Amino acid sequence: MFKYIIMRVVSGIFGTFGLYAAFDYLPMSLAITIYYTQPIFAAINCFFFLGERLSKLEIVSIFSAAFGMVVLT
Repeated sequence: MFKYIIMRVVSGIFGTFGLYAAFDYLPMSLAITIYYTQPIFAAINCFFFLGERLSKLEIVSIFSAAFGMVVLT
């Protein structure tokens, strides 16, 4: 369990640094839009790495959120 906590801390640090680096290279609106897609990637990673099952509603939500991200960018 401690391994997962350390992985979460490290990924959180990289995510924060990545957001600030994105502000240098992207328009702020696009950087924030990409930053707010974290729940999508968290659900996908939990499915692959932790073996969590996704309900039909969650799968539809992931695809609709990804489609919305494509429309916004």
